[in-house]
Amino acid sequence: IPLEERVRLDEGEHIKSSPKSSFGRLFLNTRLLGDYNPCFDEINSRYCLNREIQLWLFVQPLAFNIIMYPGRALNQLRFFKGLGSQLTDLQIMGEVSKNPLLYKRNIDGNIIPADHFVTDGLEIHLNLSGDHTDGIIGLRARSNPMPIDLIRRGEYEAEDFFEPLKGRERISVKKGEYYLFSSSEILSVPSHLNVEMRSHSHIGLSGPLHFAGFIDNGFNGDLVFEVRSDEISDMLLEDGMPISKLDVFRTSTPDKLYGPEIGSSYQHQFGPKPAKHFKPFDFAHAARNYRKLDREVLVQDAKILMQHRNN
Repeated sequence: IPLEERVRLDEGEHIKSSPKSSFGRLFLNTRLLGDYNPCFDEINSRYCLNREIQLWLFVQPLAFNIIMYPGRALNQLRFFKGLGSQLTDLQIMGEVSKNPLLYKRNIDGNIIPADHFVTDGLEIHLNLSGDHTDGIIGLRARSNPMPIDLIRRGEYEAEDFFEPLKGRERISVKKGEYYLFSSSEILSVPSHLNVEMRSHSHIGLSGPLHFAGFIDNGFNGDLVFEVRSDEISDMLLEDGMPISKLDVFRTSTPDKLYGPEIGSSYQHQFGPKPAKHFKPFDFAHAARNYRKLDREVLVQDAKILMQHRNN
């Protein structure tokens, strides 16, 4: 799909593209392409200097069908000048000593600093305790052919598209299915930093761990993992296991920080929160009605069903 915008880069500049988080939670895979550049999701000035570059977006709906429109922004661009914006392990620990990046909820629900495991990036871990989500530890995408209209917000019932998963500290995931999980830690990003979660990591599950892993300056809340298992057989996941790593980047302080003041949808989120297109997910309701919601759902287009109706 051609994008409306074009870019022109000066010497030493490069661009990285990130899907927007709402569309990642719909398992909408988007990858940037730029004229004269041979790779996905990056535009480097060395391939085309001081020349206007046409941009394109490769769009793959993986779990749900979607309806999209001209003028909708599915991805965002980050501009880099020179080298050195990504923090080393030593620099990450220096930031942590001033202000922790990761926090956790203790048994009483109070928020306290979490342990920071830093080895080639900052480790992030999986939350399958269900302690603060009424025992719901994740959501599994259903096979629902009804398309999601990207301009509709807060209108769809999450249970029509996701099966709530109830358990205690472990779950078996199947190859090729799509899941929403959340992190054990609460991430708190200072105004002068932003963060990107690695989409693939050897320390945990084999397969994509997110479809929108960029976290803005000022974000505070649990992280949501958009997971597909590519393991050969079913894989058992356990509470607290490492799942990916975070890369931390130094920036100038932006004019606007992430939060409700600029219409951000996921500040202070907790648990495996679905995209903004759905009504708020009621974990307590899902836990009470788990047996009703834990079912196979057959959904078909009404026009097709009407063709088989006897007059």
